[in-house]
Amino acid sequence: MTIKRYEKISSIVKTIDSMQMLFDSPLANLYWKDLQGDYLHVNQTFLTNSAMNSEQEVIGKKDRQLAWHVQAETIEKNDQSIFLSGKSHVLIEYIKCTPISGIKTFISHKSPIKDFKGHIIGLFGLSYLIEDNLVINGDTHNNKFNLTQRQIDCLICLTQGMTQKQIGIKLNLSPKTVEHYIEAIKEKMNCRTRSELIKKGLQIPFIRNFLLAL
Repeated sequence: MTIKRYEKISSIVKTIDSMQMLFDSPLANLYWKDLQGDYLHVNQTFLTNSAMNSEQEVIGKKDRQLAWHVQAETIEKNDQSIFLSGKSHVLIEYIKCTPISGIKTFISHKSPIKDFKGHIIGLFGLSYLIEDNLVINGDTHNNKFNLTQRQIDCLICLTQGMTQKQIGIKLNLSPKTVEHYIEAIKEKMNCRTRSELIKKGLQIPFIRNFLLAL
């Protein structure tokens, strides 16, 4: 990693409106990486969740060099999907943040960073720690509604105002499959209508915080 590469990406990221508010956010891990997967910046929340004392422990390193190296291959594949598509994606990622911690579940919003000519030069990420809202490897972990990962994906899209067709395109699912997921979510959350489902979904803290930070 060179200082020039860091300064180039940093100058572009910091032009985004309200970025300073995100830097200071206690709600999410904030970070950006270059095309090689080297971390160039992380916020204090990232350090706190990873039990690290300073940025110097992260900057210039790849995921495979950090405590969550076992999950690095999956994280790198997720990052590559952003670079290849050139579009933002919402992903569920399971990460072992420290050597002694268990696997934690994050909902990650990752976007490509482009230079002023439109070329992709890195990745910007916001990852929200989910304490009690998912099923992990088939086992329930304080999961109030017992929603699966795909059901969570669909619910997030619904709360963003997406139609069934738009959800299918975003998640690469057929409209019929999306309908099946939505009906299953309604049953689990005891909702009769889609509007009732959206209202109840917005009451889930991590979904509400995620939407507020977009």
